[in-house]
Amino acid sequence: EKKGITLVEDCSQSIDTYIDDKHTGNFSTLSAFSFYPTKNLGCWGDGGAVATDDKNLYENLQRMRNYGREVEYSAMQEGINSRLDEIQALVLLEKIKSLKIKNEKRRRIMRIYKESLNNKNVTLPSLRYFETSNGHLFPVFSERRDELKEHLLKKGILTEVHYPYPLHKQKYFYQEYSLPFSEKLSKMELSLPIFPEMTEDEIKKVIYGVNSFK
Repeated sequence: EKKGITLVEDCSQSIDTYIDDKHTGNFSTLSAFSFYPTKNLGCWGDGGAVATDDKNLYENLQRMRNYGREVEYSAMQEGINSRLDEIQALVLLEKIKSLKIKNEKRRRIMRIYKESLNNKNVTLPSLRYFETSNGHLFPVFSERRDELKEHLLKKGILTEVHYPYPLHKQKYFYQEYSLPFSEKLSKMELSLPIFPEMTEDEIKKVIYGVNSFK
């Protein structure tokens, strides 16, 4: 605020995530949430929401999502068709009822992983005491990430990389910046399976797979 910089939060994966008991999305002028099916709160198709406490920005966004219109067939500004349809909204209304329970299951798996994973070649994520994760992902880090991924695949454990290219290396955003930490993490990160329906045997399988990596 002192420097007049507008803060925008990317909350795509952080529904039910807190910092000092304050939900993400409350630290900025504008925050964007994703309801893509792979998210903790996901609809059946594409969907998302933008939150703001700025009245002018809110009214502008209302027009933008509806072809730039304020009244039917009369465009006041540039806009797109970005309205959440009723079916997706209904899915979200039903799924939000079980969101807390499912996220607690994710957090339980996170705790088990942290207590049980033990491999000198693998670094686990850490949370500060005032941070509460929703367990959307469980990223681990290894200098031998690709070898670890292949090792787990041979044991029937699917993993993902989030994400292989940092923003400044994306073609659209490409800049000759030196961001060595971001670049290093993109080469080390591997996301282990974590979802509310995981069985005890599946959890143990992941733990054994990681711990047996030499």
